Amino acid sequence: MVSSTRAFKLLKILLISLICAGVWGAGVTLAGAAITSKGTEFWLSFPRGFGGGSTPTTLQLFISSATDNSGQVQIPGLGFTAPYTVAAGASTQIFIPTAAEATSADGIAAIGIHVTAINQVSVYGLNYVQFASDGYTGLPVEALGTSYMVCSYKNETYSSSSLISTEFAVVGTQDCTHVTITPRIKVGSHLPGVPYVITLYQGDVYQLQDSTVPDDLTGTQISSDKPVAVFGAHACDFVPAGVPSCNHLVEELWPLQYWGTEFLTMPLATRTGGDTIRFISSSNATTVTVNGTALLPLQKGWSVDQNEIIPLYVTSNNPIYVMQFSNGGTQDNSGLTYIADPTMISIPPINEFDTDYLISIPTTVFTGNYENVVTSIAGSVTFDGAPISGASYSSIQGAYWGVQLSVSPGVHHLTSSIPFGVVAYGYGNADAYGYPGGIYFSSNTPVPTFTPGGSCASPTPTNSPTLTPTLTLTNTWTVTRTRTPTLTFTSTQTFTPTWTFTITLTPTLTLTPSPTYSPTPTRTPTDTLTFTPTFTPTPTFTPTPTFTPTNTDTPTFTPTITNTPTPTDTPTPTSSTSNTPTLTPTPTLTPTITPTDSPTNTPTPTPSSTPSPTFTMTFSQTLSNTPTNSPTTTPTTTPTVSITSTPTLTPSATSSNTPTLSLTSTGTPSLTPTSTPTPSPTPSATPAPSFTPTDTPTGSYTPTPTVTLTPPASPCEIHVWPNPFNPSKGDGVLKISCVPDRGEVDVYTLSGELARNLAPLANMCTWDGRNNNGAPVSPGIYFYVVQKGGQGLQVGKLLVLIEN
Repeated sequence: MVSSTRAFKLLKILLISLICAGVWGAGVTLAGAAITSKGTEFWLSFPRGFGGGSTPTTLQLFISSATDNSGQVQIPGLGFTAPYTVAAGASTQIFIPTAAEATSADGIAAIGIHVTAINQVSVYGLNYVQFASDGYTGLPVEALGTSYMVCSYKNETYSSSSLISTEFAVVGTQDCTHVTITPRIKVGSHLPGVPYVITLYQGDVYQLQDSTVPDDLTGTQISSDKPVAVFGAHACDFVPAGVPSCNHLVEELWPLQYWGTEFLTMPLATRTGGDTIRFISSSNATTVTVNGTALLPLQKGWSVDQNEIIPLYVTSNNPIYVMQFSNGGTQDNSGLTYIADPTMISIPPINEFDTDYLISIPTTVFTGNYENVVTSIAGSVTFDGAPISGASYSSIQGAYWGVQLSVSPGVHHLTSSIPFGVVAYGYGNADAYGYPGGIYFSSNTPVPTFTPGGSCASPTPTNSPTLTPTLTLTNTWTVTRTRTPTLTFTSTQTFTPTWTFTITLTPTLTLTPSPTYSPTPTRTPTDTLTFTPTFTPTPTFTPTPTFTPTNTDTPTFTPTITNTPTPTDTPTPTSSTSNTPTLTPTPTLTPTITPTDSPTNTPTPTPSSTPSPTFTMTFSQTLSNTPTNSPTTTPTTTPTVSITSTPTLTPSATSSNTPTLSLTSTGTPSLTPTSTPTPSPTPSATPAPSFTPTDTPTGSYTPTPTVTLTPPASPCEIHVWPNPFNPSKGDGVLKISCVPDRGEVDVYTLSGELARNLAPLANMCTWDGRNNNGAPVSPGIYFYVVQKGGQGLQVGKLLVLIEN
């Protein structure tokens, strides 16, 4: 027999031996460390950006480190690996394959980006494309969560559907991650307020896009049974509505547990028209107060925008998310050239400020780069080792201070003895980017150094492993060498390995752990044509370790795992019947150029030159009825537009040439109505829409001698500059602004020969004075035609000069 004190010491030795032997599992180490935006492992993504255009997209990561460091960037689904090294206090740039950009409107792709490092790093992502860039601050795996709410921006009517896309992306960090998404609005077959479930494996990226105007995915709820990364974005958008030009928007969003109630913002540098500040509510009856003025109460998932030109002190009675948007360039300047564009920046709460930031500013060329600093003591922050003068700060409601810094590309180190906040941003020609410098989420939390993959059937550790030994002792002990580890899972996604030792006593101690782990599957409505009840999962996680001494001669160890599913059957009927005609235009463009050259010899006694261009435009429209078998009848319209440009030149010579240019563009859209019935369990009467076809005779109108065009409604006018145009002077580029998306500009010679086709980028075409073969054009007079879908919007002349 041994004493109980000695037995307890032996048990402690066994526990320490188990820990040192690595019972935690391969690849997991524990370290007491704060959860911040710095880390050693990240799972990232690039949601759909502007894409296409004459300038290619480049996806970039900037990785900075306070120590000499190394690691690698991998995209397992694309077979991509890029090792890297980074010196202390420096940054390295990694270019990511463009195939890693999410393109699905509602689907999953194995394009997650995995960043690892030996020591902690900060990671910033930049989706760069001229006129349409934006970036974000990456979060390490220990900062990820299981409950999110989306922040994006509402769709506008300015562009084609490929660019009107409020969107978000979810990245799986572990295999068999079940993600429940509850849209706030109807998106395709997903109904508002009705959750649906997707399953992600490690490295999977799910993207959902909505191109309906004026939809906004802000407020959509996302929950999961394992940590995920979530990105809120918009492909290219005006901010605010109707203020050109559009820009990509993206931020990696913080879990709901890290939303806050107290914030500080500074105006963005160089912007005179103010910034849009968006507040998103996590709970019902949320009141937001801005500089002492309370806004109207918000319900859960609601958002409100304010345009502000001064520093702000913001408070709320419930946690909120604050997003600061840079407005479109014409908010400050109505001219055609502006150094600004939209971007969105997550604003950290005051209680999550850090004291040390190592921030990467993109080396990609932007005209100006800036950092906004907010603190409670003016002059307390150092920038690259030098104090920021207290005199340069502005007061924020008398209790806080803020300053705008103009900075250079590269890495900058900001420190203070007290917590402070910082955001980074920059502007180029109709372009912008922005992101928070960093964030301090919580302190002294053990974190794992990797996220597991593997089979769905295998239990995998999650965020915070802890050791929970529980012991019941009696008077006398007989110790046996029996060790049985038991894994206990809790509802907070905590990996709880519990080591229980079977110790034979006199009387004998029996250890009987009885954990209960109850995952509940969720049935998801998948088709609006079927009335299906929705099952809402109610998982029950009840760890119940029990140690009960009994008088038994034989030691026993009985692990018991009981699956107790508790589904809640909540039928959600969909009661609606609708006939929605869908018009699918199929334009056919047939340009016909017929040059006619008729030389005649006409003696001219006095040399003179008088160009007299004459333009003739003929419109011909034919309407015909095309019945269909659907409940409605929709007339099919076949417009025919003919633009004839006939310049007449009378040179001072003994002969004259009168070239006749005939340019015919015919657009023939085919309109096909489609009705989609949605059955309802409750009959309802919905009157069917009706159309009355009207026969309109074909007519023509020939204005002479001028051309009058009626372009569609547009927030700006089409301008061409400089005119005359000299490719060897200035920047050597001719600019044509406010060209509609999916439109084009064609440049013709006087003889009717097509010199160059131009496609718009961010509603602007540029011409370098070269033809479609890449050769410089000859000097002289040219015609340009702005058109979209066969409809002529503007015809004009331009003079090309070649002078050195």
